[in-house]
Amino acid sequence: MTTLAAELLRHRAAPIEAVENAMLRQSLYGGDLATNLLELAAIREADLLGQLALTFELETAPVGPLPVADDALKRALPAETASRHGIFPIGLQGEDIVIVVSVPLMTNTLEDLAFSL
Repeated sequence: MTTLAAELLRHRAAPIEAVENAMLRQSLYGGDLATNLLELAAIREADLLGQLALTFELETAPVGPLPVADDALKRALPAETASRHGIFPIGLQGEDIVIVVSVPLMTNTLEDLAFSL
């Protein structure tokens, strides 16, 4: 799988110094690369979301604050389950839960969610 850092540099979406600083910050303080890039103001949110979608072959998440989960969504995916897996639910489409992620979910995470829900 291609890394976000490599794709950002390949597409010239962020300067190499910004990516290096974000990676250093990530190693010191944790978090993911995308969050660290945003916290350093190294890339615009819309540009980062587009690059994440391209890199990981996912749909683009909405720019800006994410919607607050309604009661039905909270019942379908409890906050502690979402937090444990690093996912953010944004809606329901029929029986499917629409989530936002910064990287694709690993197979064991998908299996755990399927079993839990």
